[in-house]
Amino acid sequence: MFGKTFTVADPYLFQLARGAAELGFQLPEPLRDYIARIEERPDVQAALRREGLA
Repeated sequence: MFGKTFTVADPYLFQLARGAAELGFQLPEPLRDYIARIEERPDVQAALRREGLA
């Protein structure tokens, strides 16, 4: 969330923020950028595909 290390808080925030965006909530630019950065991670892409979310 706030550093260079990916912690347990990151996927939790990603899930909540991504869900809020999909529901039409207007997210601030830094949070949209955060979602985009997390979505670039190969493991996240694979998980989203596996769950039918990509």
